[in-house]
Amino acid sequence: MKKIKYNSKFIKSNFILSVIWLLFGISMLIFGGNFGIIMSYLGMGIAYFILFLIYYKQTFLIITDDYIKRGRKKMLLSDVRHVKYFAEEYTVQSAKDKLIIGINNIDKSEYDYLHKYMIELRKSVENYN
Repeated sequence: MKKIKYNSKFIKSNFILSVIWLLFGISMLIFGGNFGIIMSYLGMGIAYFILFLIYYKQTFLIITDDYIKRGRKKMLLSDVRHVKYFAEEYTVQSAKDKLIIGINNIDKSEYDYLHKYMIELRKSVENYN
């Protein structure tokens, strides 16, 4: 089983945005301001911090011998009928489902593994069909 993580820059940017929004909200709370704006700034900071925690804890993609899983979507490799690469996205299709894997959000150290794996998967699907 191979776990591919989110890009570290993507995770750090969510953390930095959460800190910035929280600082805006706290500074407006200290120096006075509209209550609605203060709550929206604090809400944005909390939302970005929650996103940071989610992306930090979760893996972007899980690849096993039997399936590929991204988030809650899981595709069995035995059901794969077509693999396509276009515009920095891999599209893995079965007869009834489609899994889109954008490579912009993956860790750069994992990109080569994913690329080689998708080439092998495409070859095995083409040989099967």
